[in-house]
Amino acid sequence: MSLRSSVPAVLLLLTATVVGQIPLQVSPARAGQTCSLAISGAPGSASVYLAADTDLAPYWVANVGVMIDLALSPKCFFFPKLATDAAGNLALTVPVTSSSADVGNHAFLQGIIVDPTTTRAFATIMDTMAIHAAPVPQLTATNLALGDDQVVPVTFSFMSFPFYGTQRTNVYVSSNGRLTFGGGLPLALENVANHLADEPSIAVLWDDLNPAAGGTVSTTEDPSGAWVQLQWSNVPQAGQTDANTVICTLDATGGITIEYINVATTDCIAGVSPGSSLSAAHPVDFSATEWRHHLGAVYEVFNGACDLSGSIVSFQPWLGCDYAVFVN
Repeated sequence: MSLRSSVPAVLLLLTATVVGQIPLQVSPARAGQTCSLAISGAPGSASVYLAADTDLAPYWVANVGVMIDLALSPKCFFFPKLATDAAGNLALTVPVTSSSADVGNHAFLQGIIVDPTTTRAFATIMDTMAIHAAPVPQLTATNLALGDDQVVPVTFSFMSFPFYGTQRTNVYVSSNGRLTFGGGLPLALENVANHLADEPSIAVLWDDLNPAAGGTVSTTEDPSGAWVQLQWSNVPQAGQTDANTVICTLDATGGITIEYINVATTDCIAGVSPGSSLSAAHPVDFSATEWRHHLGAVYEVFNGACDLSGSIVSFQPWLGCDYAVFVN
């Protein structure tokens, strides 16, 4: 994949006194759409030099404040010279490649902000973005009519879904935000022990949810066999009046894309597992993961606070591993 740029890559070797780091805000990037980059809190009218490198590792030496040799990467792109406004803000909309082959790739965004009051002081910015699958077409959904603590099997009419090396033609959908393969238990109480030991599963937003009190759980399938989508829409927690909306798309290549539209719960589990105690525990912090590959189960446990709202988490099959995890 690539971010589009009209400026050819050039060798950049900068060493300077780093006076601080300015955060770079990156919106979720989906194939064929655009994403937004934003900087705030920088010096006013500052020059901004931003590069995107899609190689396997960023060429950044944090402890000495050096960004080097980006042009040695075959997929490095420089943006035209940018500048913050008088208040120190910058907003940029970037087209994202539309190739489905680029889903699961990632880009390291690295930049330097030059303070206009001095030529020897630089602030640095750095972030990572992942390319998630393009949104699927809006087809007519089938309401699963799930009640509290219920599970219903859904048979795929057109797709076979590879999950941890096994082709699956059906899935058990739980009202409690969980997908299981081979069988299904409602399990209102999310816990790591069951995540690791029970049947293979996807904890989309595993919590004690109750669609009988509000919202819907539905499924949609692409007639070409490319994907199946499961959605929990405005479903409250049991005994609460909140609303949780999350969409999980399974594609025929084995990719899993979970879009957290709105998450009100503060305690839940999100992740994937081969089940049957086949792997060790691999807890992660999705907000700090950005890109990483894993063997076996990978998940995050939220207890008292959850920062999933507005994010996209993708699990893509990875050569030599089970899944690579991409987060925006």
